[in-house]
Amino acid sequence: MLDSFDESESSEDETEDNEEQRYLTTANDQLHSYTANKTSDESEEVNKQSNDIPFASCYQNLLKYDNNFISLLFHIDGIGLFKSSKLKLWLFSTSIIELPPRLRYKRCNMPVVSVWVGYKEPNIYMWLDKSIIVGSVPVKYNIFYYGIIADCPALALILNFINHTGYFCCFYCFIRGQHDRRCRKRQYIYSDTVCTRDPTSFNNHSHSAESNKLKVYGHRGRSILDEIIDVPLPHSIICDYQHVTLLRHFRDVMKAISCSLPTKVRKQIEQKLVKQAFPNFFHRKMRGIENLSFIKATELKNLLFYGFIPNFYKILPIDQAAHMCLFICGIRLLHTSPYKISSSISTMADELLKTYYKHHSDYYKFLANFVLHLHSHFAEIYQRHGSLTYINTFSQEDFIGYISSNRNGTRHLGDLILHYYNIDMYLSNHKSTTSSSSIDQG
Repeated sequence: MLDSFDESESSEDETEDNEEQRYLTTANDQLHSYTANKTSDESEEVNKQSNDIPFASCYQNLLKYDNNFISLLFHIDGIGLFKSSKLKLWLFSTSIIELPPRLRYKRCNMPVVSVWVGYKEPNIYMWLDKSIIVGSVPVKYNIFYYGIIADCPALALILNFINHTGYFCCFYCFIRGQHDRRCRKRQYIYSDTVCTRDPTSFNNHSHSAESNKLKVYGHRGRSILDEIIDVPLPHSIICDYQHVTLLRHFRDVMKAISCSLPTKVRKQIEQKLVKQAFPNFFHRKMRGIENLSFIKATELKNLLFYGFIPNFYKILPIDQAAHMCLFICGIRLLHTSPYKISSSISTMADELLKTYYKHHSDYYKFLANFVLHLHSHFAEIYQRHGSLTYINTFSQEDFIGYISSNRNGTRHLGDLILHYYNIDMYLSNHKSTTSSSSIDQG
């Protein structure tokens, strides 16, 4: 069950900045219920053909120290509660890596660690300093804290890093952004000689920033994850391709391409995309390119993988179409398993994405931003944590949307949200218990 408490009680006359709440959960009981479900049948279901997280290099390194453990993947994100207000809900949750993917990303199998409701970004140390409490119940499995997955703003928040508009904002390397006065934005031009961050430099620079109260190569100070994470930073950082690739970079590219097309051609493509038929197991179809403001990540994924090349290869100049094919093929390769195609699949994808990055400014202006640069690290993430099919936040985004919608009224939202969430969890567990007992009796 979830426990909640307010950081401060505020009246109607208090300002928005002072009206913040934080909520605490004890995940210990929930973790014990999952250890009982880790059966041999479920373990056999996950095999190397899927290239899931347990078969990538970081998890295999953990197995050298212990093979009787449960590993948790943290996720942090925020969502607005009202369109007319800046009030946001921040959710810190986990998923259990040992569960098969079809169970791992179900709502009932993603324990909520803590929730913060407020008008500004939470103070991470105030919020999460004592959020995970281990009870006195005997633990049969060691618990390893594997890593953190989130979008760039949330990663910067929990890693105590500068935001994605800074000069040294990359979590994986020391690339320095260049300020372009024409677009008044940071641009990250491709370079072959960028030095990567390692656990030693990441730790030293964060301690230096903490002690000197200065920004050191992007660090504002130590991360709250430093003391608990078992896979050292930055190797345990997973930038979410749903936000980086689909909702940011590919959508920006589609906006640029759409604006460059004549109105008549754009409307023709719009009709083709909307009428495109898909198998019945596709949950969403493709949306047109006239209005990309409210497009969903799944719709962008379908457009990237199944709709772009058939509809644009005759419209765009041949070199620009080929340039986009580099990007599409690179991302597609990172969704597959090296056991199905080739053991050098990450190398091939890395070459494709870096070639795309290198020549990107030849076709698009002022889009050499941070999210484009992050694609040069996708091959490393693939080797460390597995294919992009299993390291994304589609389920977590659905989860936070579900939790934030469990409310009514405009006051005491944190208490209401957690109260309804506790009820849902209780009913879910009670239903499963009742079902299993009736089967046993039958």
